[in-house]
Amino acid sequence: MYSKVVFLHFGKFKSKEYEALFSEYIKRLSHYTKVEVKELKVERDEPAFFEKIRTKVLDALKGSTVMTLTERGKALTSKEFSDFINRGTGVLSIVVGTSWGVPSYVEDMSGMSLSFGKLTMPHEAVRLLCAEQLYRAYTIIKGESYHK
Repeated sequence: MYSKVVFLHFGKFKSKEYEALFSEYIKRLSHYTKVEVKELKVERDEPAFFEKIRTKVLDALKGSTVMTLTERGKALTSKEFSDFINRGTGVLSIVVGTSWGVPSYVEDMSGMSLSFGKLTMPHEAVRLLCAEQLYRAYTIIKGESYHK
């Protein structure tokens, strides 16, 4: 089971509501594993900018298993996702892209590409869904009643 989860975000939350819900799930998740949120400043949401910050992004992901969230990723059940989490070791870094998606150099190093479906969703909503599903995965692993 992963001993630490790192959320790598490109920019801060704009929605206070999404941020509050995300924070609640991070608080819950911290009962099961160490959690860190890294926010990289995004000056321009365009591919050329992500090339400029490539070194910062790669440094933030160094030494971890990278999981990306994209529409091209695998669609898993919550149980399948908990099995993935349970098999992991070390640090899991989770990367949710921006309106341009996940930089290709991050996708190339991804050990797991996950999808919440083929629908296009706001990246802030995907961050929240991912935090909730991680919390759910850890409760499944521990045999707790959150997942019914």
